[in-house]
Order: sequence, then C-alpha cells, then structure tokens
Amino acid sequence: MMARKKRAVKKARVAKGKSVAKKRAGKRAASAAKKVARAAAAAKKKALAQKTNAAKAAMKGKISAVSSALKAAKAQLKVAVKREQAIVKMAKNKEAAVAKFLAGWTKKQMAKIAKASKGKKRRKRRAKVVTAA
Repeated sequence: MMARKKRAVKKARVAKGKSVAKKRAGKRAASAAKKVARAAAAAKKKALAQKTNAAKAAMKGKISAVSSALKAAKAQLKVAVKREQAIVKMAKNKEAAVAKFLAGWTKKQMAKIAKASKGKKRRKRRAKVVTAA
C-alpha cells in the first residue's frame, strides 16, 4: 500500500513586524473598545429612555390638569344651564301671573267705570202732608 502524503497545514500569516502576542493584544484592545462602545450606547439609550419617561410623565400631568379643568367647566356649564332653564320658567310664570292679574284688575276697573257712569237711582221723596191743627 502506498502511503498518502499528508497535506501541509498552513501557518497563520503574521503581518510584518507583528508578533502573535501583539496581534492578540490588539484583538483584546478592540474587544475592550467594543465593550466600552456598547456600554456607552446602552447608557445613552438608558438616558434617552429616562428622558422620554420624564416627558411622558410631564405630559400625563398636563393632560390630567386639563381634564380636571374640563370636568370643572362641564359642571359649571351644567349648573348654568339649569339656572337658565329655571329663569326662563320663572319668566313664563311671571308673564302668566301678570296677565291673569291684569285681566282681573281690568274687569274690576271696567265694572267700577260702568257703575259710576250708570248713575244712582234716587228714591222719590214724598211730599209731606201738613195738616193744620
């Protein structure tokens, strides 16, 4: 049997002037830089999230203030509408009462005028009979 020839394993190429240790150190430094960059990005993202949450909370506060003011305004409007309706009802009742009073008063006054213009009935006086005694 013939023995096969083993392939030669290629050695990793090293850049000119760099040893394997330096290459590993460079990789570590790059990895550390990536970690720092990731941490900075995470911190930036966290700060942005906090800022966003604070803005949302402030907006919720403003919305709740506006909604409570709106609720108060609605209550005031409801009271004003009830008051207006009561005033309108009172005005109608007042007009009806005034009309009723005026009708009765006018009738009485006309009766007085009619009675006064009619004249009084007078009884005839009898002549006294004078007897001589």
